[in-house]
Amino acid sequence: MNALLASGCLPNLQQAVEIDGKSYWDGAFAANPAVFPLLYECASQDTLLVLLSPSSLGPTPRTAQDIRQRALELAFTTPFMREMHMIAQARAFVAASALRIGRLERRVMRARFHLIEADGLMGQFAAETRITPHLPFLERLRDLGREQARVWLDRHGRRLGRESSLDLSALFG
Repeated sequence: MNALLASGCLPNLQQAVEIDGKSYWDGAFAANPAVFPLLYECASQDTLLVLLSPSSLGPTPRTAQDIRQRALELAFTTPFMREMHMIAQARAFVAASALRIGRLERRVMRARFHLIEADGLMGQFAAETRITPHLPFLERLRDLGREQARVWLDRHGRRLGRESSLDLSALFG
């Protein structure tokens, strides 16, 4: 239970969680979970990416608060974007290579990626809502997420287990 609490601990709102004498916190400072272990260790070839932050930047921030918010967004999303770019580049390299490919290369090439974006939805909420533990708001987010998943399944569900519904090189290449 403590590990779960630590994974969502916001250090600017609460104290770090102590486990076996060590303090832990995340609070989105450690970025998104890595995708690479899913490619290498997961039995499924399908990976569903759910982006809560916009995939493209909005207007240039002008106020100190907006600049601070943009810096936090970049710190959180840049490792993910870089990792996805590397996967897209690896796929292009393997596809163009005449060399014999190994296990990892085969897994990278066979991987199927899918994407649910929340660009239009999340933009309606102020940045401060990311740390709002208000139950009706969290329920609203849950309901919006379920609706986005339903829409995605209607459009792309038949592709699961068969082909990617996302062109990695177009978005991340």
